[in-house]
Amino acid sequence: MIVANRLADGRAVFFTEDGDWSPDLARVLVANEDAIDDALDAALKFEGSNDVVSVEAIEADTSTNPARPAHMKPLMQTTGPTVRPDLGYQTGTNWE
Repeated sequence: MIVANRLADGRAVFFTEDGDWSPDLARVLVANEDAIDDALDAALKFEGSNDVVSVEAIEADTSTNPARPAHMKPLMQTTGPTVRPDLGYQTGTNWE
């Protein structure tokens, strides 16, 4: 999967199957090793237009549905604090 930070609000967003960005993990593009370079090239175009920054490919945990970041840092960026689940993005369904 590909993650970046949206410049408008700093929110962690993921490159989607539609070729756009969303904080919604249900829409994330999970690419295999053969397709990740093409997806990363497409995602980097948004960095040039100042929509997002810090575009990077990260490992996905596909054992969950929807898939989620395999490492803690991007997972915390997506959901908010792990020690206070009442304060993060996960508290509401319509944060946007």
